[in-house]
Amino acid sequence: FAEGKLTKVFAVIGSGTKTLTHSGFLFGYVDAGHTLEASGYGSFAGGRIAGPVSGFIKASGLGSFAHGYGYSYGGATKIIASGTGAHASGYAYLIGGGINAIKASGNGSFAHGWAKTGNIYATATNAFQFGVGTNSIADSLQVGAGMSLRKTGSVFMKEKSSALADVAGWGQLWVKIATPNELWFTRDDGTDVKIV
Repeated sequence: FAEGKLTKVFAVIGSGTKTLTHSGFLFGYVDAGHTLEASGYGSFAGGRIAGPVSGFIKASGLGSFAHGYGYSYGGATKIIASGTGAHASGYAYLIGGGINAIKASGNGSFAHGWAKTGNIYATATNAFQFGVGTNSIADSLQVGAGMSLRKTGSVFMKEKSSALADVAGWGQLWVKIATPNELWFTRDDGTDVKIV
């Protein structure tokens, strides 16, 4: 294992926690219970974690990236973007009790992937999550089997003259040009209903 500023780093690791503190790349295989972590600015940690206990792939540096495959049969597997503007993506799989998580916990961070019997989380202000999961933090967006927009402030919509083309099974909420402007709902049969 070696590291250097602005250097590509490749590591094949049996166990232990390995951290890349400079900008660069860290790849490897780690037994569960240990960690691959990119803590340098703009750094990248990727690889595979497998075993009976918890393991982590982390992007904790500003603008860092964590990606990989995590497998556990009794612990927890977590791919985490905790740095501001960080990105976490991958596949997390679990047999038995425990928690799988692909988690964006840094401000403005992003979580994307698939977590079997677990969740994909966007738990920080202005974070974004793509996938099925839970989210109790305001000012974030979830897209998955359903969509959840949590906002403590206002949601702005630009006014326009009419709704878009109708789509069966879908409704539209939009703001109509007027003085003052008006809130409208359009049903899938094209019927426009003024709300305010």
